[in-house]
Amino acid sequence: MDGDQPRKQATGRVEDTRDKYGLNLREWTKQHEKSITTRLDQGEDPRRLLDWHERKLAWLQHERLIHLGVMMITIAVFLVALAFMVLVPSTIPVSTIIYLAMLGLLIGYIRYYFFLENTVQHWYRIADDLHERIEMFDLSTSAPTHETRNEA
Repeated sequence: MDGDQPRKQATGRVEDTRDKYGLNLREWTKQHEKSITTRLDQGEDPRRLLDWHERKLAWLQHERLIHLGVMMITIAVFLVALAFMVLVPSTIPVSTIIYLAMLGLLIGYIRYYFFLENTVQHWYRIADDLHERIEMFDLSTSAPTHETRNEA
């Protein structure tokens, strides 16, 4: 059985195991972008899509902010371990292990943060496009009002 699918328990209740080990954010963002495109093509109101998109964008911005903080803490520990390696030679074995561990974490966090930052900026563009669609929709649905004067 695929671990990404709900499964039925002995009690008859369905257990949702899709996000049991965390959300696959890359897949989540792809699905959202595809959903926006599909729903626009089906003629859904861009206002509703923009509202939903901005809510998800706020979640993504929060995720980015949290990971920025974690990455800064990782950088601090990395630099402290480096300082101990250079300044306190007696700690070289332990500080080297910590340094290498933090280097590995830091590489992972930088890659992930790069993904988050670029995705948020891409989603700003999607929000702009939805705003433009709303403006075009408003212009196309409002009939031009020209007042005519009776000149006698």
